[in-house]
Amino acid sequence: MQVSPEVTVKDQVIYVRMGERLDCSMVNLFVEACRLAKLGENREIRVDLGRTRRVFFSGLALLLMLCQRAGRLEGHIKLVNCSPDIEEQLSACSLSPKFQIL
Repeated sequence: MQVSPEVTVKDQVIYVRMGERLDCSMVNLFVEACRLAKLGENREIRVDLGRTRRVFFSGLALLLMLCQRAGRLEGHIKLVNCSPDIEEQLSACSLSPKFQIL
């Protein structure tokens, strides 16, 4: 059974759970996460990349957009379950310092 990407909030944390691909088709998830970040009651954003196998340049652009539009949560964005390949892509594009990679 394939699980759909989603945005949820639990214990003041915004969770963005990705599917197999991170690309521009996920823009609505990231827009929703930015909207929730600006509400004020949430303390961090966690992007779960555990199911993600392919990251496209448009997906990297979405992560950058999340950093730029997360408002006061900008320094509180964590990438969880990030594979070594994805970490390498982030590093090659100089995006690693913008996130806490867990």
